[in-house]
Amino acid sequence: MRASSRRLLLSGQAAKPPATESRRGLALLPALVVLKDPGHKDCAVKRIIALPCEAVHLKQGAIYVNGKRLFEPYLSAGTRTLSSDAQDHFFVVGKDEYFVMGDNRANSEDSRCYGPVHRDWIVGALAR
Repeated sequence: MRASSRRLLLSGQAAKPPATESRRGLALLPALVVLKDPGHKDCAVKRIIALPCEAVHLKQGAIYVNGKRLFEPYLSAGTRTLSSDAQDHFFVVGKDEYFVMGDNRANSEDSRCYGPVHRDWIVGALAR
């Protein structure tokens, strides 16, 4: 999904994800962000799936973050999350990095392709 003018884009330092990692239990994740798309020369809208220092496991069409299956009510029923080679993959997100995915999982270039993105690649967050 490409950035759309129909939503408010919060830009600048205030819109960047906070440095703390204690947000998983809050309603802040998975947040929609606009980032410099490593797969293209433009910006893209992606969803933050995992925070710095978290573990992501793509297993049998599902996503596990730190060993817990990720509940994704924003996806269509029956959506499977597979890697580009349809194999199970395990990632550890580095310091100052985020694991991002597009909601159109079958056609999205995201962290499954290019790995976690550095905090500096995130240019803003979408307001609800």
